[in-house]
Amino acid sequence: MLELRPYQKEAVDAGLKFLNGRSKSPGIEVLPCGAGKSVVISKIAESLKKPVLVLQPSKEILEQNYMKAVAFGATPTIYSASCGIKELSGMTYATLKSVKKEVDKLKEIGVNTLLIDEVHAGYSPEEGSEFMKFVKEFPEAKVLGFTATPCRLRTYSSMMEGNYSKLNMLTKDENSFFKKIVHVTQIQELTSQGFWSKLEYERWAFDESDLELNSTGAEYTDESIKLSIVKNGLNNTIYKRILQLMNERKHILVCMDSIESCNRISDFMNARMGNITGVVTSLTSKKKRENIINDFKSGKLKIVFNYSTLATGFDFPELDCVMMGRPTFSYSIMYQIMGRAVRVHPDKKSALIVDCCDNMKRFGRIEDLTIEQFPTKGWCMFAGDQLISGIRMGDVVTKQEILEKSKSLRKSQ
Repeated sequence: MLELRPYQKEAVDAGLKFLNGRSKSPGIEVLPCGAGKSVVISKIAESLKKPVLVLQPSKEILEQNYMKAVAFGATPTIYSASCGIKELSGMTYATLKSVKKEVDKLKEIGVNTLLIDEVHAGYSPEEGSEFMKFVKEFPEAKVLGFTATPCRLRTYSSMMEGNYSKLNMLTKDENSFFKKIVHVTQIQELTSQGFWSKLEYERWAFDESDLELNSTGAEYTDESIKLSIVKNGLNNTIYKRILQLMNERKHILVCMDSIESCNRISDFMNARMGNITGVVTSLTSKKKRENIINDFKSGKLKIVFNYSTLATGFDFPELDCVMMGRPTFSYSIMYQIMGRAVRVHPDKKSALIVDCCDNMKRFGRIEDLTIEQFPTKGWCMFAGDQLISGIRMGDVVTKQEILEKSKSLRKSQ
């Protein structure tokens, strides 16, 4: 039987209070990477003692959440084509694409509570979306979402400013479905209680003069990233550093700039050292991906090269090194990638974050992220002292500036 950590118990209590309360507005709980979100979700589902549907965006996350529920002594079922199981019950773990056609059967069971994991991804609040069509079938349902990053990237265009992007809090987003944040577990709570791995940082100098933002203003163009990687001679340096780290770290996850870069370095190393590396990208089949991850966790593979996957829901506490081998303009991408290494494990004294492109120059350390209610602003995301939500990406707004503006507004009223 799993035991809850102190902050997990607080999150469970807050979730149950919300779900058993009178408010019908959909709410969100925020728990950082490594907090054991699947534990919290499954304990809430088990404690409700009434029919509940738990939605996940992927097979991998579904399986993690399901196993936590089983560990609590619950007897849930799975409804997911990807898992090869389609069974409905009073506690069903499902993916939306699979279960969306079973509305009538869910109603017959009495499902009137929806728990939704990773609400920042794959659940569009736009009218007519797959998600909105589904939830509208349950107008009286209590809905509670969970995420580590309660924001959504939006692109804007104006005559004066051109194209630019903002990280909008989900509760403030256009056509927002979720209306309130009911609980936040701060990263600092995990670090102070010893539930967040000690992180060591290695920052490399990186000439980013050739980086260009794409038409949305949300990320660098693929072309400029590749050009910058080549001009900095980065991949060769990454290879040389990996050779050193193999003697210092047990499991190394390397996030690269492209599928081609992943394959090139992996093939080069495997040809010389035996099959010690694997590659996981969007082109990797599900079966091969599972085999690679299992071999990585068992130690058969020492290094996994990754592009645009494994950023969310990859639960591997023993992971003790992450190399960020690409520049990014997105805090969420950086946080999700680096956050793979923060889970604690008895055999892991620390995790090394190798920031090969000095993304920290823009965003700082991930353990300095906070979600706060701030005067005149409501719920906001901060990276240390700097506001990162609700403003044009790239702009610099500090807490002090917000407070000073708030004082000025009060004086003028």
